[in-house]
Amino acid sequence: MNGKQTVAQMLGEFVREAAVLVAVFAPLDMAIQKTPFTVLSVIASLASVGFLLVLGILIEVARK
Repeated sequence: MNGKQTVAQMLGEFVREAAVLVAVFAPLDMAIQKTPFTVLSVIASLASVGFLLVLGILIEVARK
């Protein structure tokens, strides 16, 4: 492995892990703050998670 592949691999993993953290902590934060779950907030959370997940996967695919 050269340095470029290693950085791309770490970046892909980081972005995918960020997606998981957003998926877990966005609803948890809203529940703790007693913010109502609206359709818009759920869609925004899912869109963010989806974007980060796809981005992480594309980085990994482009690496190979």
